[in-house]
Amino acid sequence: FSAASDLRLKENIRQFSPGLDFIKQLRPVQYTWRHMDDGQVFTGLIAQDVEKLVEEMGFEFSAVVAPEKEEDYYSLRYAEFVMPLINAVKELAETHEKLSARIESLEKMNRE
Repeated sequence: FSAASDLRLKENIRQFSPGLDFIKQLRPVQYTWRHMDDGQVFTGLIAQDVEKLVEEMGFEFSAVVAPEKEEDYYSLRYAEFVMPLINAVKELAETHEKLSARIESLEKMNRE
């Protein structure tokens, strides 16, 4: 599965900044479906929880699909979570690099 990502198709491009803070506040859960009797356990997120978190953090996030009618259900576009995960990894990598440099500096001072 691939998605069109050509620059020529896009406009109003801006930086997407949610990352580690957002990811850390997500609440993965295990659940069974009410309409299924096989007891199979699934993992995922609760769409309403994600919607509330996004509202609290104040950014736009197309992963949450709200119901159009009262009898419809929420859904999530899980592929949309890739961007905040990329940002979270970048933040962790930057922290790792800084801490590695600090450790190296402290070890050098300790040897002297």
